[in-house]
Amino acid sequence: ASISEILDGEDGLKDGIVSCRMPSKAQQQAIDDALRTFLNEKQLAFLRSLAADFSLPYPLNHGSGTSYGFQVLMGADPRAQILNAKHEKDSYPSAVAKNMVSCFVMQDPEADPLTLDYERDKEAILQAADIIQADNPDLDAWFAKGGKMILLQGNMDVLVPMNSTIRYVEALEKRYGPALKEHLAFYLVPGYGHGDGPFKMYAPLMQHLEDWVEKGIRPGGILATDVNPATFGRTRPLFEYPCVPVYKGSGDPNSAESFISKPLTD
Repeated sequence: ASISEILDGEDGLKDGIVSCRMPSKAQQQAIDDALRTFLNEKQLAFLRSLAADFSLPYPLNHGSGTSYGFQVLMGADPRAQILNAKHEKDSYPSAVAKNMVSCFVMQDPEADPLTLDYERDKEAILQAADIIQADNPDLDAWFAKGGKMILLQGNMDVLVPMNSTIRYVEALEKRYGPALKEHLAFYLVPGYGHGDGPFKMYAPLMQHLEDWVEKGIRPGGILATDVNPATFGRTRPLFEYPCVPVYKGSGDPNSAESFISKPLTD
């Protein structure tokens, strides 16, 4: 069984879309057993390293030095990270890391990013983080001008970790409380990756944003359509986090009308 097959069904439907946030202990054991049928321990350890959180020995500029792991043990396709390569140094995440660390942090395109020292290069790391980190919860100036934002995160994203985005939204909630709803609508999309995934969604988000800004119509449930060729046209409702669509037990499984809103399960 694949990881997706093991985790599928939490939304009441076996549809190839994983909706839980974390596997149960029994599911994790089933995943480990399945992976061991075709991965050796070294390969399995590498996959787990992609899924593991990573923390610097000091906080970055907005309080956290932790980067959350990718959802590769939740069904997210790791091939963009480990197979889209002619050789190891050209693999997708390594290319991103190489350019970011060598060119931006170390200021030397020929530098080996593996020689980065977190203590020796602390100042350079903090300077880079101050520019590129998108997790500053202080949006006072923008909100004061009436700023609105629809924030979308796929739970199968292998570039932006799902839990990093959730952490940012939680920081905003801590800062602004209930007033945050006047400016932010956040949707976690099961099955959606970084523009791909088993539910490759399309939704008229710009129209929803324009209606919110220009007409005062805050987005609620949003209709999303799968544009994958094999499942083209199936629809799901998008509900604001922490809720996800769950099959109500009857009706067309390819129609958004057959789903209700329930909180995301751990």
